[in-house]
Amino acid sequence: MPSSKYNSPRERLRFDDNWRFHLGDLPFSTPRFPIPHWLCKTVGNKRPSEGSSQLKKLFNETGKSWKKVFPKKDVFNEKPGFAWFKAGLPNIPGPGRSVHFTSVSDDCTVYLNGLKIATHERWIDAFDVSLDSAWRESGPNDLLVLVQNSFGGGFIAASELESSASQTGGPALEWFDDQKWREVHLPHDFVVEGRFDSKLDDYNGYLKPGIGWYRKTFDIPLSDQGRSLWLDFDGIFRNSRVWLNGKLLGRHRSGYTPSRFGISDRVRHGEKNTLAVRVDARAAEGWWYEGGGIYRHVWLNKADPLHVVPWGVQVISKPNGKTADIEIKTTMSNQSYQVAEFELNSEIKDSKGRTVLKLSKGASLSGGNEKTLVQKGRFPNPVLWSLENPHLYRLVTSLKKGKKIVDKTKTTFGVRSIRFDANKGFFLNGKPVKIKGTCNHQDHAGLGVALPDRLFTYRLEKLKAMGSNAYRCAHHPHAPELLDACDRLGILVVDENRRLDDTHDVLDQVRTMVLRDRNHPCVILWSICNEEPQQGKPAGLKRGKAIKKTILKLDQTRPITAAVNYAFNDGIRKVVDVEGINYNINQYHDFRKKFPQTPMFGSETASTLCTRGIYETNPAKGYVSAYDVNHTMWSLPAEAAWRPIAERNFLAGAFIWTGFDYRGEPTPYKWPCINSHFGVLDT
Repeated sequence: MPSSKYNSPRERLRFDDNWRFHLGDLPFSTPRFPIPHWLCKTVGNKRPSEGSSQLKKLFNETGKSWKKVFPKKDVFNEKPGFAWFKAGLPNIPGPGRSVHFTSVSDDCTVYLNGLKIATHERWIDAFDVSLDSAWRESGPNDLLVLVQNSFGGGFIAASELESSASQTGGPALEWFDDQKWREVHLPHDFVVEGRFDSKLDDYNGYLKPGIGWYRKTFDIPLSDQGRSLWLDFDGIFRNSRVWLNGKLLGRHRSGYTPSRFGISDRVRHGEKNTLAVRVDARAAEGWWYEGGGIYRHVWLNKADPLHVVPWGVQVISKPNGKTADIEIKTTMSNQSYQVAEFELNSEIKDSKGRTVLKLSKGASLSGGNEKTLVQKGRFPNPVLWSLENPHLYRLVTSLKKGKKIVDKTKTTFGVRSIRFDANKGFFLNGKPVKIKGTCNHQDHAGLGVALPDRLFTYRLEKLKAMGSNAYRCAHHPHAPELLDACDRLGILVVDENRRLDDTHDVLDQVRTMVLRDRNHPCVILWSICNEEPQQGKPAGLKRGKAIKKTILKLDQTRPITAAVNYAFNDGIRKVVDVEGINYNINQYHDFRKKFPQTPMFGSETASTLCTRGIYETNPAKGYVSAYDVNHTMWSLPAEAAWRPIAERNFLAGAFIWTGFDYRGEPTPYKWPCINSHFGVLDT
């Protein structure tokens, strides 16, 4: 990595080279105790009493009804019901004691010493439960977990007792010897490097997720003293912790949203610095192959103490006859101790580099604060962003103190209008466009989820060549390089949030998605979720409102949707602006009859099964005939799925499942097939 001369207002350096990698966990703090097994007993389909006397009795109870179970052991035999799990916890120093669960299937309530301390929904999340409020310093400390299983197997996966009072150790320490570790270049997916095993989970493509460690040593020159420094991780799957020089920077659980860590006061200038990253991919966030590792880019950012905050520029453009109305919102931060007097300059250039608009505004900002400035302007004869001509403008934002430019950023955007009409479908720049989209996971044949940038463009070029004009990010925010390519190629995008919830963690993921992606002209819809269990319930309505409120604070230029597969009358139906219907083609008529003023589209259709170029169905060889006659029990052949959409003008279009075969969720065959047969473009 080249040394900074501080001769550039801002630097953004790719941090992908010279990482060392170790597969498998290593101790990184003490005390830290894995819970090796639980005692468990099932209690039927009725929720048991949870009174304090009953809880005390349960923990003291012995007998044959309590059995020792190990992590991820299904105690329900794949049937719905309730079960108690219990474990005695060893004494560890505090404060900051917690239990980390990689996964509990499905929902659970956690008690410590007879007190309810947490509830959690959904088996696909890792989560932490603080123990301090009910901890007995002199012991004993009795942990009880009531698990409710609704579908499939029910279990508690790997769990660990931890304390933030623990001292850093092992690979997290800067002087740890990693010379025997393998050198890797990012992006990297360590799960795809494993061996297939028929005993492993089919949803993960019969590959074993696990834990991996990454370490990197780098220099920060003396000339960077006084600058603001931060690290951006575009994506780590998942449940990651990051240390710098042996000090914990923080933790990020989601595998699909980026994480950011300020390091200005942590680095040593003119010396070696060491990053350590622990990645725990043992728990899933979905039911498809998700990989594991630092599978997107990492960046080192350097800026003046007075700078535009990351994702701090929003460009709102609107065609207005022969002109374009522009509104620019710019958020600045002053991380110095003094008041900064500055000038904000915004210059818009077209694709040939010609300036079409200049705006300037003076302001001051006190130390340690942020400020947002709004600038408005207009320029003539805009070239509109369209599918046929995806013209992009570039906004150059600079902050000037006196005669010196101290910060400069660039933002790409397009001028275009979008509209969903309940009777006539989707309009781009006032012209009707039938959406012909595909749903896609990030996994690519042979590579897993760690894709080189060129492959995002390659995949989109293949889709566009076959006539597709839209891409649904199933079922989470995709890589920024994907959206950049959709901007350049003229492909519409449904940008999708992973989970329907109103927890701080989930709302922060929504906030990150919108801030990162709101300037992309390709994005035409924010999707708040996909096929969530609470989608038709009052809890779903409450959560949907919280997500919509979060989105609208940051962007009001796009409608909000959700991919719904049942309960079309209630819940999040009252939240979304455009109804997304998964399969259920009868709803095209029924829903329109009930809600004639709500625009609609097929958010997920087809799930057609075929092997390209093969005209026989042969389970032994893993073949599915390409005659368009095979599909799942919930779906239709390709022509039957598309025809009812093509024939109805009020339907904006459809997204078929899927553009590409993907690893995991093998359908229609299980082992030795390791991927789906859904893709129009197959493995």
